[in-house]
Amino acid sequence: MSLRQLIALFISPLVFGGEFWIPHVTRDGGGFSSALDVINRDFSAQHSLTIHAFKENGQPFGVAKQVQIQPGSRTRITLADLNWSNQNISHFRLESDDELRVAMTYEATGSDAMQATVPAGDEPAQLFRFTPIGSGPWFDGLAVVNPNPSPTTLILTSLDESGNTLETASVVLDANAKWLDITTHIFETAPSPDGYIEMRSDDAVFATILRGSVPGTQPAVLTQLVPDNTISEPAPLTYANQISRIVQRKCEGCHHAGGIGPMPLGDLDDIAPIKSFIRDVIAIDRMPPWRADDSCASYQDSYALDPEEKRLLLEWLDTGLLIGDEARIPLARTYEHGEWRAGDPDLVVAYPEAFFFPVGSDVYRCYPMPLENAQDLYVSGIEIKPGNAEIVHHVLVFIETGNDGVMQDAAESGPGYTCFGGPNTGTVRLLAGWAPGMEPQILPENVGLTIPAHSTIVMQVHYHYSTTEGWDQTQIGLHLESERRSNELLLLPLVNQDFTIPAGAKNHLVTQSITLPFFVSADLYSIAPHMHLLGKRIGVTATGTDGTTRCLVDVPNWDFNWQRFYAFENPIHLAGNTTLTLTCEFDNSSDNPYNPNNPPQPVSWGEATTDEMALCFLGIVLPFEFSSAKENPWGWEWPIQATNLAFGAKTADQRVRNLPSCCKPGDAEKPWKNCPNLRTEQSHQVQNR
Repeated sequence: MSLRQLIALFISPLVFGGEFWIPHVTRDGGGFSSALDVINRDFSAQHSLTIHAFKENGQPFGVAKQVQIQPGSRTRITLADLNWSNQNISHFRLESDDELRVAMTYEATGSDAMQATVPAGDEPAQLFRFTPIGSGPWFDGLAVVNPNPSPTTLILTSLDESGNTLETASVVLDANAKWLDITTHIFETAPSPDGYIEMRSDDAVFATILRGSVPGTQPAVLTQLVPDNTISEPAPLTYANQISRIVQRKCEGCHHAGGIGPMPLGDLDDIAPIKSFIRDVIAIDRMPPWRADDSCASYQDSYALDPEEKRLLLEWLDTGLLIGDEARIPLARTYEHGEWRAGDPDLVVAYPEAFFFPVGSDVYRCYPMPLENAQDLYVSGIEIKPGNAEIVHHVLVFIETGNDGVMQDAAESGPGYTCFGGPNTGTVRLLAGWAPGMEPQILPENVGLTIPAHSTIVMQVHYHYSTTEGWDQTQIGLHLESERRSNELLLLPLVNQDFTIPAGAKNHLVTQSITLPFFVSADLYSIAPHMHLLGKRIGVTATGTDGTTRCLVDVPNWDFNWQRFYAFENPIHLAGNTTLTLTCEFDNSSDNPYNPNNPPQPVSWGEATTDEMALCFLGIVLPFEFSSAKENPWGWEWPIQATNLAFGAKTADQRVRNLPSCCKPGDAEKPWKNCPNLRTEQSHQVQNR
């Protein structure tokens, strides 16, 4: 065997015979190839090996294959030998007798050398404990197979060197299914290189932990880690060890001094007086207000609770608020509201006057700001900085090439003008958005945004109801480049403007689909669903030519007050002939407490509070220049022209009506308002203080 063909060999979860699983079969083109190595210990007779292949979801792949192993021989079995090349095979279940010993080998493709690996364990287990890789072009991959006939739950915990619980995540694994991920992707923050990772399971599972080099780097390495399977009790559930870090990651972004949240949650003294209220809003998934289903796709800056985090919070709130060892409480975070987090921008855009926000209901205000730019501006980053974080709920930024916004501003007293679903201008496109917890939008090196010459920025600010009046002058910071980048990020609409929701309809569906031509592929960076007050659920899927459907966004409980941009952890590639489908569900019945019409009336597309929208913006990069259809190869254009999308299809009733407050049915109690039946626990006991 040449050095180039050096392989990494490890023993599968089989010592001798029986039924067992190979948790991971490499995919073609992934940098490593895999094959079964079988040794027949019997020198007098041949023995058979039966191979059952599975897809990642646990569904069987085709018919099982049986291979005869000759006496005393070592036989290598590749996917090609089984006629399974280039197939969607994830893992194996194998059957043999006691005379066969089986191993799985992995070989680096296109590289010079690879380090040998160590043997794996021979039994399934309920606990796996290992230390993660610290640095360098390496990865730790975890592959887990559930051999049981029913689903099981995996609980993964990242701990530091002192045993403090840094983060917890859960995975539900169906019968016979596999879960595979890289440890740096499992948790929102990278595991501590000085700590360790634990994985606990309801049932015994097979797991393989592979440490390798990123394909294409040298030296090429793939080795198996041997985990510690010793069963031990999990860490006690306390504020110091788990809860403080969950609250810090998922709640404090809004709930800190000077933040949009109505009360800080920085320590136990903040939490204890309102523990029942906190429990209620967590139990019904009202808080944290992350509306997208994270099982649909992976998004940046998500503050949704993992199911295990939710379970821990509810259990802790129900069992006495144990504080634990106070030395384990993490250092308090600092929140700066006056500094640019991405560095000083090249251009700061702000309306020249501050807006006064009185005590009362929510306000949606649009501020037109002519840029007076004689040439196009090439944007590489955008940061939105609220002038008053206590009242600014979210911000949407649009580019207008006409002067409708300026005219509406002049027609209404005070800074800006009242708006609702959008800026109500004729020629407009979405540029950016902000909600609490979002990081500045810094685009990849080869991706940019173009603001045409002589444009006006129209900034819509949603001001949240407050018990105190205040001023706001929100700013937009633009990071600019001297030249246009090679790939233009476009926020293109997937929209249906031709619908009517009948009065009284509780589950009215509105859909829209477009199919990319076969010669057009695209990369999807972000997604922004949008409906009004009748919205109940909204989602977007991508269906490939093979019929496989991928979820891009799913908001199962739409809340107009908590709309936002969702930026994907990694861009999603959309091949040619992919069909994108928008599905919106509306509730136009009297049971909808947010229905602005009483009694319900038929509702169609429009800008007003009493109108509706079925719309989702796609932050997408196309493989050609979009601004001029004549320059596009094949003359293809986006089916709905973004630059001609008029938000204001109807002009009547453009003023915002009062949105439902906490005192109306269907909404949660809010302790910062004088609502009836508000329960605040004035006295509390904290154990282990």
